[in-house]
Amino acid sequence: MLSTNTIKNSAGGGRLMRATLLMLLCCLLHSGGSVPLEATIIAVDNSMHMINGDHRPNRFQCQQECVNLICNVKTQNPENTIGLMTMACLPNEYPCVHIAPAMNQDGDLIQHLLEKLGNDLSYEMRFEESMKIAWASLKHRMNKNQRPRIVAFVAGPLEIQDQQDLIKFGKKLRKNNVAIDIISFGDSPRHNTPVLTAFLNAVNRDGNSHLLSMPPEQCPPGGLSDVLFTSPILTEASAPQAPNQQGASPAAPDFAEYGGINPQLDPELAMALKMSAEEETTRRETQARREREALARSAAAASKEAEAAQQVE
Repeated sequence: MLSTNTIKNSAGGGRLMRATLLMLLCCLLHSGGSVPLEATIIAVDNSMHMINGDHRPNRFQCQQECVNLICNVKTQNPENTIGLMTMACLPNEYPCVHIAPAMNQDGDLIQHLLEKLGNDLSYEMRFEESMKIAWASLKHRMNKNQRPRIVAFVAGPLEIQDQQDLIKFGKKLRKNNVAIDIISFGDSPRHNTPVLTAFLNAVNRDGNSHLLSMPPEQCPPGGLSDVLFTSPILTEASAPQAPNQQGASPAAPDFAEYGGINPQLDPELAMALKMSAEEETTRRETQARREREALARSAAAASKEAEAAQQVE
């Protein structure tokens, strides 16, 4: 197991350290729970909208970190399988399943392929067809005891040809006990929330499907992966189901200052998470201050130029 010092000294700086810590946290927090038996296909957004840098360093890398988290949680159950598909393509092509969820249990294989896909972004997203192809792929899973799940990332505006047809298909997925999680970020929350909500309402059965909507201006310093880490998409993946509200256990302290880790149980990891969050906050504040100072200097220079022009007149 990696030590905290090894993580701090690894190449890639604070972002790599934070990503590695999140991986460790996934193992720590989910290894004790019961991860459901599932076959999951992860549908990624590989459209040209992914080059935008509103989610730093860019949308595609944020998506890649989230996919990594999902794979780490899902594979805590060794009988789970994971697939990968891309939803954007040329007009004369179809969304492509690159790794079928039938037998694959290798999250590293998905990450390796995702890195290559980041260098070959495609045309526009074809969401409806992607959902239908994802379901067709899940139907061929080897273990029929696995519950089928689709996890989709959407970062740009969708062009839905027939919303009623999409809702009708959602009801078909619900009938077949298919769950869907959608991570909506970038421009998507501003444009797609009504249609995605309607689609998920059609799919949802007993709270098994979720919409995580995160516009860039609301994203915390830790990035999209930090939001996903504490969202129901991952926390409910290993949380035991209480039979009723009365039988539910009282909530434990969240230790938000230490990234959700009890410093009494693991002081080294908790302190490393705290330092990482503080460093990121300081970096953001310093950058914002520099931008304000630069703007003030520009405004002062413009004011002087205007005064000089008036004096000449």
